[in-house]
Amino acid sequence: MLTIPPPHAAATEELFDRAEAALRRMLAAEPRNAAALTRLGDVERRRGDFAAALTVYRRLLAAAPDDASAAWAVAVLGGGRLPEAPPTGRIAPFVRLTDFLPSASRERLLRDVPAASERFAPAKVGADAAEMNLEVRNALVLDEPATRDVRSWFVPKLRAV
Repeated sequence: MLTIPPPHAAATEELFDRAEAALRRMLAAEPRNAAALTRLGDVERRRGDFAAALTVYRRLLAAAPDDASAAWAVAVLGGGRLPEAPPTGRIAPFVRLTDFLPSASRERLLRDVPAASERFAPAKVGADAAEMNLEVRNALVLDEPATRDVRSWFVPKLRAV
């Protein structure tokens, strides 16, 4: 099963823009506000702007040196040594892989998946995956023979790392 984000990325980006503006106003008044720095770093990370997130998390770590989540994020995003244990709570541990796929594989993925995009359907939840509940899972899936070829070469590469 291949999962992609929902098609309302423009609305999500608008929310990110509004959140960022509000947080930057808060930080202009109080530059070491740990809660605002945490949220701004999270906004940038969720946007996929890892360089901006790293800058914010470094500011947070300077303001709150004992913040385990900030230390983890700085290590992951900055390519540093990871703390002994991942933080618990608000930040999900993640790994950033650079140049994970060779260019031919990237081109193949970008060619094959969008060609099937009109066949995506809302993802379901539940023990038998029969219920659609957008408050629990808001994603689109493509579960058909068209994804078998992609899974056959992509999943082993992912598992290898």
